[in-house]
Amino acid sequence: MKSTSLLTVSNLGFIYRKHWWSCSKEIISSCNFSIAPRQVYALAGANGSGKSTLLKIIAGFLRPTSGSIIRATDNIVYVPPTCHLPDFLTVAAIMQYTCAWAGVDYDNAVPKALEFFDLDNLQRSAIGQLSFGMRQRVMLAQALIQKPDLLLLDEPFSGIDANFFSAFENFFFDWSGHTTIIYVAHRYLAPGTNSIMLLENNRVVITPAPFNQRYTDDTFRQRDQKTIGN
Repeated sequence: MKSTSLLTVSNLGFIYRKHWWSCSKEIISSCNFSIAPRQVYALAGANGSGKSTLLKIIAGFLRPTSGSIIRATDNIVYVPPTCHLPDFLTVAAIMQYTCAWAGVDYDNAVPKALEFFDLDNLQRSAIGQLSFGMRQRVMLAQALIQKPDLLLLDEPFSGIDANFFSAFENFFFDWSGHTTIIYVAHRYLAPGTNSIMLLENNRVVITPAPFNQRYTDDTFRQRDQKTIGN
């Protein structure tokens, strides 16, 4: 029978070593889980538990020490927690370059993305002139025009200002029916989240997300009442 999972992780392990002579640290151990299509997952866990590392492994930026990852798609986009786009490029130039190498039609994709993230009037602005929050919006718009099957967001709420927060919440509703989203969560559970991926004790446990809970410690608890942390 053909698998319906978008991503299947088997016995995944990752050991971090900064230098060959330094001590190693096991971040992930014997991890097993699968990700379903068109679902929203909140990746939660204590600081230093390996959430960002896991996203980078899923994206293919880091090679696991052991185990395997079976990806049903190569159309995966990772959005980092901070912007690394060149300061001298304008918003319009970044969108043009992205469309060119992703094979996306500019006229069909970019105007909608810029409008959604309220970037219409900043197309001629250089990245270096934008605030932290605006740079985050540019990266999100850049990700969406690629229409990924799997979108990985590393702490997406960290740079979102209050005026844009409600619009960004709608993003999860609008896109959850088209793409799978895994986002790193800290205290906040976005509307439309289907499941919580708890990374604890070097392993991942996936549980259904509580309905309509926000900004509460109880949002990030397993049924056995183990707190995930901040």
